[in-house]
Amino acid sequence: MKYLVHFDFGLRDAYGEAYEVLSEEELQLVKDFTASGKEVYLGEISGKHSEVYGPLASSDWSIITSVQEDIEVFERLVGSNIGAYTMTHSIQEALENE
Repeated sequence: MKYLVHFDFGLRDAYGEAYEVLSEEELQLVKDFTASGKEVYLGEISGKHSEVYGPLASSDWSIITSVQEDIEVFERLVGSNIGAYTMTHSIQEALENE
């Protein structure tokens, strides 16, 4: 099963927002990481000294849909994500750099 998840890191521009199709395992990774209180690093917004990072809170993401037909259409139209970052990749990097 797949899930379409909306991430919103609460920034004033679109940089802090992304949509990502997640497998059950990836969704569990997001849930576990959220519960851990660890910080995730998303990169720079507008050059040097504009890094975006912080703990991922449960209010920073939500499941948009788990309707598989809708997710298939999303993937066919735009791929597996839209946004300036891929949250699962950022989480995996944070875990590797512990």
